[in-house]
Amino acid sequence: MYIGHRQINSQINSKGLVILKKKMIGAVRGLDPQGRVVIPKGLREAIEVQKGDFLEVFTDGRRIVCRKHQPGCVFCGSIGGVKDMHGVQVCRKCAKEMSRLGALKVPEAT
Repeated sequence: MYIGHRQINSQINSKGLVILKKKMIGAVRGLDPQGRVVIPKGLREAIEVQKGDFLEVFTDGRRIVCRKHQPGCVFCGSIGGVKDMHGVQVCRKCAKEMSRLGALKVPEAT
């Protein structure tokens, strides 16, 4: 996106709103006796997590990272164009390769 002569990093969210500048949102939370932590509503809304959604929780160096789960291809990890094939997430490219090898019949795109 260009405003004047400057290029501005922008993104369109799922509601069609343009986000011109992202702010880091954070909170300090204590662990309960079972080792659980509550993720504040504002943080959940920031990454568009709804009740019933799944989160990925993993480490990155000395940090614990929590992000919304997006199912990826079981073979290459791609999250674009992934379809459920017999309970397994497979991207179109890998499905075509499996079809080429005779392991899978891929339906034509509609």
